[in-house]
Amino acid sequence: IIDFTFLLDVVKNFHTGFINAHGFIIMDKPRIQKTYFRTWFFPDLLSSIPVDALFRWTGTEGLSEGQGNEAQLFKAIRTIRMAKIFRLFR
Repeated sequence: IIDFTFLLDVVKNFHTGFINAHGFIIMDKPRIQKTYFRTWFFPDLLSSIPVDALFRWTGTEGLSEGQGNEAQLFKAIRTIRMAKIFRLFR
């Protein structure tokens, strides 16, 4: 459910206006999409990957506490996910 919520947030952000550097509200869809794609899209997309499920499917589910490359990836994606949660609350 959490992963699905993160994916919905990615879709929503392609349609949500923003305030530019000059303080104007931007509601132009192509400009919103271009700005989102250049800024938060990739971190948001990475945070939406169901890492636990990926580890289960690949048979490496015990590596999330280990020291391998998979464990580092797991920790990096978890950190990105936490940054996204903090961004939602500000």
